[in-house]
Amino acid sequence: MLCAGFLVKLLFGYGAFSIKDVDLMVQAARFYALSLPFMFLWPITYRTFQVINWLKPLFVIALISIALNAALNYMFVLVLKMGVPGVCMGTFGAYVFLCFLSYWFLKYRFSGYRF
Repeated sequence: MLCAGFLVKLLFGYGAFSIKDVDLMVQAARFYALSLPFMFLWPITYRTFQVINWLKPLFVIALISIALNAALNYMFVLVLKMGVPGVCMGTFGAYVFLCFLSYWFLKYRFSGYRF
């Protein structure tokens, strides 16, 4: 996100926010921008599961994704000491896994393969 610094400073660069707060927010916005395509793709796959009324795999995929997000956040933040970018990268990894696993389930559902 090229203009993250400008936007965050414009919105939060005054009042009780310090320069460090603004810098952390800019850093988080840049890393969360990696997850944006997957944040838009996940509701589409989620609704597809709802439309075809196939909710059991959706439940399992969501639970696995939540556990993966927690594990990745633990690894990036506490083990690798990445701080704010670590939280963003954990979320990115969980969203990538969530979207690809959902796509894989839907692909095999519509190709005639049954679990």
